[in-house]
Amino acid sequence: MLCEYKLKNLLPAFVVSVLLLFTVVQTTQAVSEYVNETDLTGFVYDATNEEPLADATLTISETGQTTNSDADGWFEFSELEPGTYTIEVDREGFEEHSETVEVAEGGASIEIGLTPDE
Repeated sequence: MLCEYKLKNLLPAFVVSVLLLFTVVQTTQAVSEYVNETDLTGFVYDATNEEPLADATLTISETGQTTNSDADGWFEFSELEPGTYTIEVDREGFEEHSETVEVAEGGASIEIGLTPDE
C-alpha cells in the first residue's frame, strides 16, 4: 500500500517531466532550423557619385533567387543556407557586376558599386 501511494504521487511528476522534455526537444529543433537560414542584405550604388541605384536586378547564381534594389538602393535575400554565393548585378546604363560573398550564420551585408556604361 505504501508503494502504491508513492507511485500515485510520482505519476504526475513523471508526466510533467516527459512533457517538458518533449517541449525542449521540439524547441531545439525549431531553433536549429531557424539558425541555418540566414539573410543577405545590401546596398547598390553608382560608383562614380555614390548615389543609390533603384531597380538593379540581383541574382544569386547558385540558387537562382532574384530580387531588385528598392528606391533607396537596398535589397534582401532571405532564408539562405550559410555558404559562399556569387551575386550577379545588372542595371540598365551600368556595366554588369559579379561579386562573391560569404554568408555565415546570422547573415551578411554587402555594398555593391556599379560603374556606368561607357
